[in-house]
This record gives sequence, C-alpha cells and structure tokens, in this order.
Amino acid sequence: MHGQHSGPYEAGRKTGVASRQGAVMARLQEGFSAPGGRTLANDGNAASASGSPFKGNKPRGQVKCDGTAYARIMTRALLIVDVQNDFTEGGALAVAGGDAVASAVSQLLAEHADDYGVILASRDWHDGDGDNGGHFSPAPDYVDSWPVHCVEGTVGADYDPLLVTDAITHHVRKGQGIPAYSMFEGTAEDGTTAGEILSAHGVTDADIVGIATDHCVRASGLDAIAHGVHLRVLTDLVAGVGEESSQAALAELAHAGAALIESAEAFGSTV
Repeated sequence: MHGQHSGPYEAGRKTGVASRQGAVMARLQEGFSAPGGRTLANDGNAASASGSPFKGNKPRGQVKCDGTAYARIMTRALLIVDVQNDFTEGGALAVAGGDAVASAVSQLLAEHADDYGVILASRDWHDGDGDNGGHFSPAPDYVDSWPVHCVEGTVGADYDPLLVTDAITHHVRKGQGIPAYSMFEGTAEDGTTAGEILSAHGVTDADIVGIATDHCVRASGLDAIAHGVHLRVLTDLVAGVGEESSQAALAELAHAGAALIESAEAFGSTV
C-alpha cells in the first residue's frame, strides 16, 4: 500500500509537515543568531570574527533536527617550520632567502598574531652523538643524508635572531636521534605532539611558513592536511633548497588540498 494511502490522517500529516517546513525556511531566509553572537545566514554558514579561507571566510554552521542552530567554533593556527640558524644564511645547511623569511614572519606576527589561537614553531634538535639514524653523513647525498646540522644546544639549532619568538605559544623539537622532517614527528617539552596540540585547541585551519619549502615545510604541510586541518601555504614566507623541487612541493601540497596564497592576499594588506 506504499504511496496509495490518502485518507484524512495522511492529508493532515502532509499539512503539518508543510507547515513546519515553511517555518524553517522562513527562519533561514531571515537569518537567526547562533551562540556567541554569530549570525547564521541563510546559506548555513556562521560569520566568524577570525574568519576562514574556506567557504567565503565563514565557518560551516549546523542545524539540529529540532530546527535550532549552533556554530562550530573554528580556531586558526600558524605553523612556523624550522626557522633556525643552520637553515639561514651562514648556517650549515643555509637556504637562500632564509633570513628574509625570518624577518617577514616576525612582521606577520607583529601585525597578525591575534588572528591565531595557536602559534606553533618547530626546530630540528638532533643528537650530538651518532648519526641520528643515518640522517648525518660525512658524504651526504642531500636527499636522505645531510651534513651535521641543528645539534641540540648549539647556536645552529637556535632560532634565527631575526625571528621574534615572543608570540609563539608552543615549541616543538624533532629529529632527536632519528631523521624527522615534519613538525608532527616532534614533541613539546611536556611530550605532546603537534597534532595533539592542534586538537586540544580545536584548530581547524592553519597557515604554514618557514624553511625549507621542499623538505620540512612540505612534510609538515602534508601531515597537517592528513590531520584534518584546512591549510594555507603563505608562499612569500617560505624558502626552499631548489627552485624546481620547491615548485613541485607546492604543487603536491595544492593537490593534497592546501591553498597557495601570499600573505598580503591572506590578510588583505601588505605584511
């Protein structure tokens, strides 16, 4: 009898459904308030003070079965990868443009630190004894093995002095006795990982900057995406070892879902 019943009960039920649907549509068209003072517009998105690079800078809202609305709060993080002395001009593995990145990231922090709920910086922090799992080699191939660099407690492992670190909320060290390219392989002093830090703070969006585009930025960015973060690569705030390999890394990140954007465009002003 499916689709055949048309008695008084069925007619009344349809009238009730239509009435409820009309009320919901009216609310959507008018817009209604979500918790925290955000307004849920008729496209289902809640306007956010911090904004998101996705969905027109509006985090996705949700509508409960009873027709009420709530917004999912979105937190943005800044991921600063390996802006260290050994990776900038004059270092053991100097990358051209490293100092410029350090200065530009400092300017970004001076102007936009408040746009981030988490500012997480990583450093290579290799053991001074041994080859760190084959990462160090007297005859490096510059693919899987490298000259000695960023040894814990040395000047080479320090942040570049042009990077102002006051606004950084979390510091992660990686490569302690092993090869490690991604900041997600490291830990903070309390043992928490980058992924755990982002999850604990409800991070849904992140910008990534640092050194080197074709190695640790690439690896960290891919892991951030795998962690479920909507990622923007601020392309004027990264520096790579090689031009072709850096472009390939950016293409790989874009293919994985990252947005490639300059900082001025990201914030609507020159950084």
